[in-house]
Amino acid sequence: MGLAGCLSRGAVTSGTPAALLHGIKMRCHYLLDEKYADSQDLNLADAWKAELASEVQRDTTTHYDLFSHHGGGPEGAEWNSDGSIYVVALVPYATAEVSQVRLLLNRAQWTEDIALQSLGAFTLVTTTIPGPIWTSKLKPSSGSNERWLQGSEEKLNDQVAGKELKGVLKILDIDLHLQWRGSEVSFNRTFQWASGE
Repeated sequence: MGLAGCLSRGAVTSGTPAALLHGIKMRCHYLLDEKYADSQDLNLADAWKAELASEVQRDTTTHYDLFSHHGGGPEGAEWNSDGSIYVVALVPYATAEVSQVRLLLNRAQWTEDIALQSLGAFTLVTTTIPGPIWTSKLKPSSGSNERWLQGSEEKLNDQVAGKELKGVLKILDIDLHLQWRGSEVSFNRTFQWASGE
């Protein structure tokens, strides 16, 4: 599936070759693959994080990616989750050429504990975002205004019988921004979240 099919979008300014943007790979996972994992689990996560880093470099997946939209909620949304999430991105720029790395969570800046790891001509960007932080940044879906929602005007199936999608579904846009050789590069992925009985 191409980047557009994965609900991604990116932008490059100041003449950066667009081909470099398409080399960015970004994934989001529940910490330790547990939807209710919290920060107390961080001490157990080193091997798990190393495995994810290896997967993103090989462009393989054995761990559930929140950006895949295969959750148990409406429209594939994540259902009733509030644990920490782990964002990992592989960017096709040497670490020495990258600066001012930040994430935006629905336009709210996140700069805490963003780690950069040099991988030759690539840089691995990682961060863990606690549940109370990312859940507080969720925004309501605007239904048919979301370019990537399918069937947003329909009533939901028996998972949430009788409620409209836009009343249940929320989204989290995660934007990666960095400076590369004086150019601003940004890349976006989105996941959906829903709650209810």
